[in-house]
Amino acid sequence: MQPNDKDQKSPILNNPYEEPRLHYDTDVDGNLDYSRIVEGRRPYTTSIDIMPRRQMQQTIFAGSDFENTDLDAAFINEIRAQVGKWRNNNYSGVTRITRELLCYWFKNPDRKGQQQLFFCQREAIETAIYLNEVADQDPNIGRDLLRQLSERRHTASENPQDILPRTAFKMATGTGKTTVMAMLILYNYLNKRDNLQDTRFVDTFLIVAPGVTIRERLQSLCIDTTRQRHNEQNDDYHRRDLVPRQFEPLLGGLNASITIINYQQLEPKALTGKHASPLDGKLEYIDGKMQKPKGGGKQDYSVMLGKLLRKGGKGKRMLVINDEAHHCYLPKKSATKGKKDEETEAGEAENENAMVWYEGLRQMKLCGYKIQHVYDLSATPYYLKGSGYDAYSLFPWVVSDFGLVDAIE
Repeated sequence: MQPNDKDQKSPILNNPYEEPRLHYDTDVDGNLDYSRIVEGRRPYTTSIDIMPRRQMQQTIFAGSDFENTDLDAAFINEIRAQVGKWRNNNYSGVTRITRELLCYWFKNPDRKGQQQLFFCQREAIETAIYLNEVADQDPNIGRDLLRQLSERRHTASENPQDILPRTAFKMATGTGKTTVMAMLILYNYLNKRDNLQDTRFVDTFLIVAPGVTIRERLQSLCIDTTRQRHNEQNDDYHRRDLVPRQFEPLLGGLNASITIINYQQLEPKALTGKHASPLDGKLEYIDGKMQKPKGGGKQDYSVMLGKLLRKGGKGKRMLVINDEAHHCYLPKKSATKGKKDEETEAGEAENENAMVWYEGLRQMKLCGYKIQHVYDLSATPYYLKGSGYDAYSLFPWVVSDFGLVDAIE
């Protein structure tokens, strides 16, 4: 297929509310070839095989001609295919609440204009639901995908205590990650209200942001209680029309189950006091008596988490959502040594921050908090240079990808 004049002026090929039906091909050097439009959605790939730079080969070959043997790509493309089949099968095998939500969000003829949800948002929430409710019902492909996901999570460390139940969604900047967070919360909250005994759904939510500014912006994930009319409530659930009217009466308790923090709050604070005091400011009331906290003059994690997570008791199942989750990972100990370039030094500084974030979540697990899922949302879910992993390699637990090129097209 050849592009018309309109295609040559604009890179846009697809309706943003529908699954992509066209994509630009890539040449042998991995560059987009705007002269060649290919039918169908672009398969996900982390790289394109590069052939020698000869004019003849550039004329004969295109990126779509090369077989993709990347294991990450095979994993993501298989999940994408299974989610697509399940979508076309009218969301079989889910709870009544889940079906009502999905149909209201994506099959609602009354949803108009700006209330429509982007396909990338749809695919992300559908993938999360498929893995949570549907995949285990398929003894072949579905369970194998869950097995692979578990194995991929375990690449983070050889120590089982370090492993978190992470699932990552790659979404280009500007494609609406916060709306996906709102859908994840609503999906779990309403299902749990409908059946308190269903262990697939959680009781509480922890949203972790990379800084104070984004943390304040994410307050929109709490129900706006300052306005009574639904169409005036300034939160993500009502702005994006995510709540079917029959579920409105159930939302009264939602805010009590949500905690929103920035990751820096997961680092225990250094304890201070009058040095002349024999206590030296280093005793705290722990387990019913005054004790010296662990960690050499810092708050004990159990004390810090107890104060921070008042809404998320240890007996409750918790969903953690990491916003801009490329800031959260466990660096390898064998980081770069010797002389370092500026990029490596900057990466290692980021690694220290990533360790604070990751360690906070790991300590939650060790302190007895029931973390059921850790959902990572990021446009760039990669390891940085100096992390001990291949620089800019994809987090292995990424299950859904809608990158920048897809968003532009």
